[in-house]
Amino acid sequence: MDVKRVLKVALYTTNASDIGQMYMLLGVISLIAGSINAALIRDQLTFNNLNAVDYYNAVSLHGIFMIFFMVMPLSVGFANYLIPRMIGAHDLYWPRINALSFWILAPAVFLTIIAPWFGPIDTGWYMYAPLSVELSVNYGLGTTLVETALILSGISSTLTGINFLMTIIKLKKVPYFKMSLFTWSFFATSILLVVAMPPLTAGLVFAYLERVWNLPFFNPSLGGSPVLWQNLFWFFGHPEVYILILPAMGLVGEILPRMVGRQIYGYKALALSSMAIAFLSVLGVWMHHMFTAIDN
Repeated sequence: MDVKRVLKVALYTTNASDIGQMYMLLGVISLIAGSINAALIRDQLTFNNLNAVDYYNAVSLHGIFMIFFMVMPLSVGFANYLIPRMIGAHDLYWPRINALSFWILAPAVFLTIIAPWFGPIDTGWYMYAPLSVELSVNYGLGTTLVETALILSGISSTLTGINFLMTIIKLKKVPYFKMSLFTWSFFATSILLVVAMPPLTAGLVFAYLERVWNLPFFNPSLGGSPVLWQNLFWFFGHPEVYILILPAMGLVGEILPRMVGRQIYGYKALALSSMAIAFLSVLGVWMHHMFTAIDN
């Protein structure tokens, strides 16, 4: 393997296929990191070898790696590799922004990997405030680095969602009801990325500002409200379930018919169900996560 050539392609490419493979590699790296944290959790539950800080770091980082840095990059990687081919496009609508989206995400993974060496991340993957903004438990830079990484991830995912929406709407050379089920599923996923990621990113910016500059967003002692974080997080968190599962469902809808040599039954219903899921998952559904929340 010509390492110099590989690095040159990786650093300068704007080709969707190349970027798709890079996303998949990043997802595998995150899978390894998340699996190491999962192994630490199992080690603690079995042998009680870890202290409290290391255990809660592992719990928090396992979820963050698997959700934000493994499943999402893998699905975006498949989308980059497959969707332009499936709709007859040469590339994504904005190839350079596609490359930018990847290169925003890559340092976010690195920051999350090194974060435990700079302080505890005893927050859970959901980064609940005021725990994520106060400094008595989560002292040091660990939690701050993770918040920075997730802000970068949110920007990357929002740009990706916009790019794929424009690609499918503007560049497809097939009618809507001739598109593959994977394209339909990622069309719906892109809508969810554009709708759900900005509120989470804004909430993380608020958390970062409160943590670093003590601005009053979530801490009740400063006049903030932790329920604000819960609303922002779950407005993202419920659609996020479908951001994770829709691309996988679309892939299954492509692979199974080819394996059995038959056209899939109910194509239109399956295609429209992806859009219905996207619509319903952002239509006030986050509130069912808030039944136990009381805003004083």
